[in-house]
Amino acid sequence: SNLSGNLGAEVKISGKLISYTQINPTFWIIGIMDNDGYIIEIIPGQDNESWQIKDTYLEYLVDPYSTTEYIVSVKGTVGEYQGKAQLSTVGKESSIDDYIRYHIYGEKIDRQISKANIVVAPYVVIPSIGERINFAYSYPSDSRVIVRIYSLDGRFITSLVDRYDDTGGTVIRAEDSSDWDGKDHLGQIVDPGTYLIHIEASNFLTGATSVDTAPIVVGVPN
Repeated sequence: SNLSGNLGAEVKISGKLISYTQINPTFWIIGIMDNDGYIIEIIPGQDNESWQIKDTYLEYLVDPYSTTEYIVSVKGTVGEYQGKAQLSTVGKESSIDDYIRYHIYGEKIDRQISKANIVVAPYVVIPSIGERINFAYSYPSDSRVIVRIYSLDGRFITSLVDRYDDTGGTVIRAEDSSDWDGKDHLGQIVDPGTYLIHIEASNFLTGATSVDTAPIVVGVPN
């Protein structure tokens, strides 16, 4: 979160895309929020006058009619504007890595992981207006991974992931087919309240199992 001490440094940050403002066709300001609720603005770097998000493969990120929440990562140089940290991108649109495209299960980032872990975007989801909630999960190699939603009293609501994988890694899910739309396994929108997203990874060589849960709050429109 604290980028101000790194002025001039090249960093890579990721977070939820929460705002975008088009100053002119080639100059956008994008707001990204990290898990701690810290917001940083991203601007095109000096040689990136042709930062035309509208006409690139990233156009869907700035679709005003989309209700999908996107997690992106951005490479840039730390600067400052009116006392607040700001990131200038390095390299045109390619400096925004929307690492959630074209992967029905999300994209996998391979690394050594010893136990299952699940992280949910930290906001209330309102499925009745089409919102969906994103999550990232990681698991050890050689595992069968199952992600399910339960009510707080342990009732099964729906299953989101069931896969075998021999490499392990982290998966970020944030597109239509790879998040939770707030519906149960019958396709009905669930009642408002708190639910648990539950991951279970069982190693098919050793039989060892690890689990993790995270709360999801389902709300109603105001």
